[in-house]
Amino acid sequence: MKLKLLILAALALCLSACHKTCVCTGYNGAEREYTSDEVDALGGSCSNLVLQANTRYYSYCRWE
Repeated sequence: MKLKLLILAALALCLSACHKTCVCTGYNGAEREYTSDEVDALGGSCSNLVLQANTRYYSYCRWE
C-alpha cells in the first residue's frame, strides 16, 4: 500500500513539473525561451530551433 502511494506521489510530481520551456542561448549569451506550442509551430523540436529560416540564430537550445 505504501509503495502504491509513493508511486502515485511520484507520478503527480512528474505531471506537475512537465511544463518545460525550450531555452535557446545566442552567441552573445542572451537567452530566449519558447513554450512547447511555439516549438511545435517553429519546427517540432527544441534542438531544431538553433537553425531557423536557413539562419543559425543560437549556439544551442535545451529543455528546462
